[in-house]
Amino acid sequence: MRRTLEDKKITESSLLKSAMTLFLDNGYSKVTIAQIAEHSNLTRGAFYWHFESKEDILNRILVSNRNKLRSFLDVQFALEFDDELLKVRMIFNNILENFWNDEDFRNYIKLTWFKLENQFIDSSLEYKVAVNDFFTDELLKTIDLGRTSGKINSANSAKQTSVHATALINGIYRMYFVSSYLTDINVAKSMMNSFSDSLQP
Repeated sequence: MRRTLEDKKITESSLLKSAMTLFLDNGYSKVTIAQIAEHSNLTRGAFYWHFESKEDILNRILVSNRNKLRSFLDVQFALEFDDELLKVRMIFNNILENFWNDEDFRNYIKLTWFKLENQFIDSSLEYKVAVNDFFTDELLKTIDLGRTSGKINSANSAKQTSVHATALINGIYRMYFVSSYLTDINVAKSMMNSFSDSLQP
C-alpha cells in the first residue's frame, strides 16, 4: 500500500510539473490533456486516474501555491521584534528573497498574471484580492503598533502606508516580468529600503 501511495504522489507531481511548464510556455487554453500526459511520459488514462479534467489540474496548481504563499506570509507576520520598523524591513526583505529565490513561486505569479485566459481570471483575481487584503491588514497592524510605540512615524495613516507598501511589492513583481529595469534583487531591495526609510520617526 505504501508503495502504491508513493507512486501515486510521484505520478501526480510529474503531471503537475508538466502542466505548469506547458501552461507557462503556451498559455492555459492551448494546452491539451494529451500534451500534459505525453510531457510526463504517461497515458491519457493515467492523467484521468489522478485528475478529472484540465481545469482540475489547474485548480490543484493554484490551490497548492496559494496555500504555500499564505503559510509563508503567516510565518513573516509571526516574527517577533521589539522594533516594528525592523520587523517591517525584515518582512519586505524576506518577501523579495522568496520571489527571487523560489522559481516555483515566480512561475505561479507568472501563470496567474499572464497565462490564464478570461474564464479563469475571476477565480484567480478573487484569491489575489484575499491575499493582498490579508497582507495589507497584517502590515497595517504592525505599522499601527509601531506608530504607538514611536518606532514608526505617524505622518501618514497606517492604512495609507500599508496599502502603499502592498502596491509597491505588486509593482515589483509585475516589473520583473515586463521590464529589463527590475530583474536585479538589489534594485528591488533598494526600493523597499527607501520606502522603509520613509517610515523612520
